Amino acid sequence: MQQPDPITPDVLRLAKARVRPGHIAKELGVTRQRVYMRIGWLRRNGEDIPEFPRGPLHRTKTREPRLSRLPGDVKHRLAEIAEARGQSIGQFATRLLTVIARDDLVDAILDDQED
Repeated sequence: MQQPDPITPDVLRLAKARVRPGHIAKELGVTRQRVYMRIGWLRRNGEDIPEFPRGPLHRTKTREPRLSRLPGDVKHRLAEIAEARGQSIGQFATRLLTVIARDDLVDAILDDQED
């Protein structure tokens, strides 16, 4: 019998947790082809590894909101406030919108704007 690849235990653990081969390869610092070959070998040797979900890979990083449609003066002001708080403009905008929605402040803010 062929000697198992040293990455086999890690591939098995991650594959059983339904981590996609591309993510496994990245985490282990190996090629996707090597991961696919290990998964195939494991399946042929009796391991019950589930199929992987299809479609776009799940993002490992949270994407910041796109603020490209805001007027320049508004983006500039948000950038100033974000910088003063040690955040990116996207982090600040996300936090601001989260607090407004969570604390039910939308009507209070917009009603004040109309006066």
